[in-house]
Amino acid sequence: MAATRGTGRSVRKGVPSSDGPGAAAAGASGLQSMKGRARVVVEDIRPRVDAGAFPAKREVGDVVEVSADVFADGHDEVAAELRWRAGDGSWSSTPMSPLGNDRFRAVFEVPAQGRYRFCIRAFVDPYATWVRDTMVKLAAGRDVTVELLVGAELLRAAASRAKGKDRTALERAAEDLRAAADSGDLSDALAAAGTLDRQVMLRRFPDPDTVVTSEPLEVMVERRRARFSSWYELFPRSASDDPERHGTLADVERRLEYV
Repeated sequence: MAATRGTGRSVRKGVPSSDGPGAAAAGASGLQSMKGRARVVVEDIRPRVDAGAFPAKREVGDVVEVSADVFADGHDEVAAELRWRAGDGSWSSTPMSPLGNDRFRAVFEVPAQGRYRFCIRAFVDPYATWVRDTMVKLAAGRDVTVELLVGAELLRAAASRAKGKDRTALERAAEDLRAAADSGDLSDALAAAGTLDRQVMLRRFPDPDTVVTSEPLEVMVERRRARFSSWYELFPRSASDDPERHGTLADVERRLEYV
């Protein structure tokens, strides 16, 4: 069954468009992928002002902290990354760190004045799930030969979506797991396959049919002086130097040097 919790936020499949949040229908239709309903839910994104109707405010040089609830049905691991850009520039991204209780967090800097957009891309992480479950079986003394072959297939699938050196590295890692399954050298193979660097690499090449991306939110970055202001109010009727009559604009004119 589809994952639900509270009042869900609209999410859509794929990479955010270059021209802003996009059509309103994109969020609704994005839940349905060609291979079934997307399993990951992204909600309660912060900072968010009036459900995204207005941009959050920051100052030049600030670090914007973004957090969200990211979860799915079942017990699979999920992964999320923060994507942002300044104006109509290219998108940058950074992995989000889990804080516990389905909450994820990441930050980005805003070095210049202007409008920034950010969104969250999330997906079920089959490789991290495989590492977790296989390590548990190995610790329990179970034969994990078949699991090594499953891991090799996950690496091969990721390699098909990668290019250059990353593709070569993933293909070599898949071959190493197959060779370990044949030779019975299970512990060392799993230790290499389960490193954090390997898992981070896999997250860069998720299955696009499983990825959901939140609608972009905005941050308006102002100069530092925008944090304060000063003004002077003067009522012409109070500008008279004669307590028996109301002041006029002529009285105000005589006080301009003081103002």
